[in-house]
Amino acid sequence: MRHLGLALASLLLVAACSKATMPKQGLPQVERSTVEQPLAGARLPEIEISKLTRDLPNKTFFGIVEATNSCNQSIDLHQSWTVQLLNSRMEFEFMKDFVDTLRAEGYQATSYQHTTLRPSQPEIQVAASFIDLLFNFCVAGHKVPITFISPGLDSKADAYLKVRWTLFDVSSRQILATIETEGTGSVPQFTTDGNMLTLKAAFRQATRNLLADPTARRIFSGQGDS
Repeated sequence: MRHLGLALASLLLVAACSKATMPKQGLPQVERSTVEQPLAGARLPEIEISKLTRDLPNKTFFGIVEATNSCNQSIDLHQSWTVQLLNSRMEFEFMKDFVDTLRAEGYQATSYQHTTLRPSQPEIQVAASFIDLLFNFCVAGHKVPITFISPGLDSKADAYLKVRWTLFDVSSRQILATIETEGTGSVPQFTTDGNMLTLKAAFRQATRNLLADPTARRIFSGQGDS
């Protein structure tokens, strides 16, 4: 497996030196929505983020990967790279960001990976599916890395994520709502783990925009889906 990874890296570097990439694309503009906190004293349902999936479109370009010492060129971020988006570390980080964002706004939230934080069984389960991605990042003083979310990279990046949320009532076993939101993130200066921090920021904004959705707000506030 290690030899396969090294061979892949070599192929990527050859590609970087032999062909031009697509122009770097600017991110879509995503407004920061205003989130209303739940009413004081209201009984709030326990919300659990239970699943993260990747359902990206069948396209060949998701962004640009650059390295300052890689032939002064870059390579395209292709579909095959996006499987890294939900490795075990990033899945844990995304779920923690979801929990932290909801709790910061006054809601009850946990994840199946954070069972020690769960005071009771969840009433609402949330599944998040990444349905679009644009991710540009540059690594300082390195060759183009094999993975775009390797830990410890001194990197800068910007990212756009589109997320489809499915809200599920545990007791009735019914889907209450399906909602799509977007988020962007940016780390403009070379920073340790800047690549990961950028993706996390985009996911947090998408989560805040979920809380700003009127249907999600009613469900998360215990007022049903009507």
